Amino acid sequence: MTRSILTSAALAACLAAGVPLAVPFLNRDRDERTSTRAANPAQPELLALADRLLAVRLAGIAEPGGTLGVAVLLQPDDPLDPGALRLWAGRKNGWGSPIAVAEAVAGTRGLLAASVRIPESLPQQSRLWLALARDPARPATISLALPG
Repeated sequence: MTRSILTSAALAACLAAGVPLAVPFLNRDRDERTSTRAANPAQPELLALADRLLAVRLAGIAEPGGTLGVAVLLQPDDPLDPGALRLWAGRKNGWGSPIAVAEAVAGTRGLLAASVRIPESLPQQSRLWLALARDPARPATISLALPG
């Protein structure tokens, strides 16, 4: 059995090439049974976070101690500073989870990528969290079910 490893940069390039422009609907904290990603893993998850539309695609399986590749596509004219988007797997408060910072993918517009480390002791009901720190005291957050 072969296992391919998709890097964040390769995932980001794939996302840039195939993101649909239509948004069917937006929900907060979707559960995997009803998400567009569960119905079609090739489709990005479309989310609204702090008045921004994000298309999020995940690569990998959330195994404790592993890494999950995440690519985020913003609207082309979105002036978001890439360092403002933080990601982690686990609880909403981030306790015990390494925080990943999204980085712009060179040669693209509005495409960010991150490698999220999955904690060794992943709590029950853990999710992938995205936080946008417009106000450091009260960041806007949204979550996705972890693949796996």
